[in-house]
Amino acid sequence: MTRSSIINHHDNLAIERIINKSDLFPIAHLQAGLDVSKAVCRIAIRGKNGQLEGYGTGFLVSPNLLLTNNHVLETAESAMYAVAEFNYQDDVHFMPLEIISFRLDPRLFFITNEALDFTLVAVEPNNSNAVPLANFGYLPLLPKPGKILEGEYVTIIQHPNGGPKAITIRENEVKFISSDFVQYVSDTEPGSSGSPVFNDQWMVVSLHHAGIPDPNDNNVWIANEGIRISSIIQHLSDKRVGIENEESRKLLDQLLSVVMPGSTATPMEVGVLDADWYAGATGYNPHF
Repeated sequence: MTRSSIINHHDNLAIERIINKSDLFPIAHLQAGLDVSKAVCRIAIRGKNGQLEGYGTGFLVSPNLLLTNNHVLETAESAMYAVAEFNYQDDVHFMPLEIISFRLDPRLFFITNEALDFTLVAVEPNNSNAVPLANFGYLPLLPKPGKILEGEYVTIIQHPNGGPKAITIRENEVKFISSDFVQYVSDTEPGSSGSPVFNDQWMVVSLHHAGIPDPNDNNVWIANEGIRISSIIQHLSDKRVGIENEESRKLLDQLLSVVMPGSTATPMEVGVLDADWYAGATGYNPHF
């Protein structure tokens, strides 16, 4: 006997129910994910002789700057030989799209930090085929630490194992947040290092960089981890005064002017939102 045969046909709510928390999203959420994914690329890591050494993931965070991990691009020299490959993905017919490659330009801009495991490097504005980098947009970085909270969910756009672009859409709960790091149970693989980690509003909340082993068994992985964008932005803001090259400083200022207009924001406590987050709120609604 089917469920429909035992319920009152006048009860429209008997067929569908919200189980625990609502997982419903407007269909435009999928299009928004496709839009932001354009800025995500595979990084092909090559040696001086052009030999392929491995892959990572990166993403554009301003018109000419790309963010990835320090352990993907440790030095300006390694970035000199690396290539950012956009569009490495399959279409709805499982056919590969044309890969659009760009050289990096660490001589123009290169900042890296081992403790926060990030590298920010310039990308050529047009590739050898005169394709503009601007075609792929970029993902603005917001300094507010309150973009994600424990118990919420994240989505990672990545190139696992150096393969075509992929996305995590299940089992993505945030388990722990510290001053500099976010831990979540989203799946990643080698090659996913340097991927953007998004909240449900497609804001970048962290830079994925590593798996977290069980403290009692290093062969068992219990979570994945990303560096908080708020920590990266604060570090970049602190480093700005030491940049002597005027063109390099302008590139960083362009990034910071988007994320921190007017001044350097004071970091918030985890889980506490500044007053401007509540702008326009109408308060308690008894009819909600």
